Amino acid sequence: MPRLSPVSPRKLVRAFKKLGFRESGQVGSHLKLSKRGCRPVIIPTNKKEVEVGIMLANCKTAGISRARLIELLQD
Repeated sequence: MPRLSPVSPRKLVRAFKKLGFRESGQVGSHLKLSKRGCRPVIIPTNKKEVEVGIMLANCKTAGISRARLIELLQD
């Protein structure tokens, strides 16, 4: 399995939108993505790259595996 490495916020938002998440607000530099039946996913947009720990926490919140996230990021 390939390693998960930091990605741009834009690429991460695109991956979660493929799962059905929609933008539901923004407070400062934190974008909130929501989907019915899931807790909201928060993505910081103020840095060039989102750290792996944040991506893994968002995977847990969304209920997807690390492998599924890697697959979505490669598309």
